[in-house]
Amino acid sequence: MNKEQLDYVVGQLNSGVDKETLRQSLRDNNYEEAAIEELLAAAEQGDQSASTVPDPSGAGFSVFQSIGDGFAVALKRLDLFGWSFLLQAVIFAFIVALMVGFFALNSGGEMSNLAGMLVLVLVSLVAISVLGVLNMGAILKALVSDEEVTYWQGFAWTWKNFWAFFLVSILVSLVTITGTMLLIVPGIILAVYLLFAQYAFANEGVRGLNALARSRQLAAGHWWKLAGTLFMVGLISFFGTFIIELVAGASTLFSTGDSLTVTISDILTIPLDTFLTVFTFAVMASIYRRLAVKAGPYNEAEMVSKKKTYKIMAWLSPLILVLGVLLTVVLASLNSSSEKAYDASSKINLMNTRMEAELYYDANGMSYEGFCSQMIDMDDMAVDCVDSPDGVAVMTMLNSGEFYCVDTNDFSDVPELPIFDDSSCYIGE
Repeated sequence: MNKEQLDYVVGQLNSGVDKETLRQSLRDNNYEEAAIEELLAAAEQGDQSASTVPDPSGAGFSVFQSIGDGFAVALKRLDLFGWSFLLQAVIFAFIVALMVGFFALNSGGEMSNLAGMLVLVLVSLVAISVLGVLNMGAILKALVSDEEVTYWQGFAWTWKNFWAFFLVSILVSLVTITGTMLLIVPGIILAVYLLFAQYAFANEGVRGLNALARSRQLAAGHWWKLAGTLFMVGLISFFGTFIIELVAGASTLFSTGDSLTVTISDILTIPLDTFLTVFTFAVMASIYRRLAVKAGPYNEAEMVSKKKTYKIMAWLSPLILVLGVLLTVVLASLNSSSEKAYDASSKINLMNTRMEAELYYDANGMSYEGFCSQMIDMDDMAVDCVDSPDGVAVMTMLNSGEFYCVDTNDFSDVPELPIFDDSSCYIGE
């Protein structure tokens, strides 16, 4: 039994719902009989001493009150800040050590043992990502739970439920990405509606798509206030970082020369980011708890259509990405074919100038001089032409970036240097 469940039952009884109807509603939501009777008994006794959540009939939440609550909780739960900061400091030190080692091994400019370095980087990225998820889950679980939960209890819970927690996060990302692909704005809307998916999983055990549907249920009717809260939190984060940069500046703390530099602001940003993370989670946890009480227990039957929508969007995201990659490859191939066709046409045009030059030579008293001034236009192709009594050389740049040259000495190829030599293509020594 938790506070949200108890407050919901009390609210239902106070609004005139009879016990049997309430019992059936709880059964429909997969509550066990023992849990139902415990809730009803506690509600009858008025046992809400542990509850600190607003009345379900309230207006939901206030942006500035939620931000104030977030600051208060973040200052109160300095244990979350301390352990999270320690973990992130270890991750930061690990990244710095990895970069120093990488630059040291390749200081000569040659990529020695490239395969080993790639494996090391890949393993490091995986480890950092896993630790990041565990840290996020630990803070979130500690803030959203009804009972007092320490950082390491939250860490252990996240480790135990890692894949389920990770799946909820991935589903949120996939659905948001799909929305972003639909002209960006739908992605922003969905990101706000799905804010509480991980919170719902951590506190209510709602998994997978149900967590997304529960978040949508809680956020319904509060989109603008939630967006405003996120905007205010973003402003606080921005000004906090700006102040750190302003005070610390770019003072160098550690440097390996041109390859790696660590400034004081880099170091000071870590505790600030850690505190802001705890603060942000605390703000969202405060809002989640209020909205969860107001909405009551999650009813899966009411959110079937939303679950189907999110399932489709989650599948569409990788499909759209794959189609986008394939389309890019096809367009690149078509563009390459078009460029090759243009280059082939350019070569043919230059070959034709040789025949035109020979005709001009015969008609001009056995001299090529003056040919370039009356050369036929070649479809706006940029051409350099040099003539003399003894020869003609014509050159253009291809789409490949190479120069192609044709002269009256039977040369028609890529010259060694893009210059002329005595009215002929320069072909080197």
